Amino acid sequence: MKKYALLLDFDGVIAKSEHLYQKVEQKLFDAHDVKLSEDEWAEIKGISSDGFFRLIKEKYIPDADIDEIKKEIERNLLKVFQKELEYVAGFEKLLPQLKTQFKVAIVTATGRDLMEWTFKNTHVHPEVDLLITADDVSHSKPHPEPYVLAAKKLNIPITQCLVVEDSVNGLRSGKAAGAKVLALTTSLSAGYLSEADYIAQDFNDISCEKIRSYINSGE
Repeated sequence: MKKYALLLDFDGVIAKSEHLYQKVEQKLFDAHDVKLSEDEWAEIKGISSDGFFRLIKEKYIPDADIDEIKKEIERNLLKVFQKELEYVAGFEKLLPQLKTQFKVAIVTATGRDLMEWTFKNTHVHPEVDLLITADDVSHSKPHPEPYVLAAKKLNIPITQCLVVEDSVNGLRSGKAAGAKVLALTTSLSAGYLSEADYIAQDFNDISCEKIRSYINSGE
């Protein structure tokens, strides 16, 4: 019986997608002559779709028609995903090993519809034990609920889980849930991820042995 779990964000952790989101979102901001700093891009990464559009309306484009912007972003994102979405380096090779030793869940702030579309229409469709999306929780990251729910559904104590994230909002969610957190520098530089317990470049720097040692380091 597996006693540990790996709880993985999707965008920027499993899928090399954060730069594709930014590519699509940059077009929107350019059209409205909005310039974002590196810190502002870091704030956006890892929030839910609803949170992103709420931020757009409140902070950047107050006169925006959010419904129209949502449709435009989704159309452009689907086109880009279908052409350019790839796995984060090392993940596809490591996943079969992970599944022999850990329960594995995807815990994402993305909605279920987009996740299911991605699995059906790109080659990024990892087989895992559980999928938690924005539609499954009342509070999205950085709230702990997504990771607390994942651990509960897997029947693994949160202290025996390792969360893998690439964003500040995501790692704060994992930490608040009570898990050890490994941050990947796939989307942000290490300086933004200092609250994580561990930092790695991608899955080429990770092994099953390292994951067990990370989880057990507090015992």
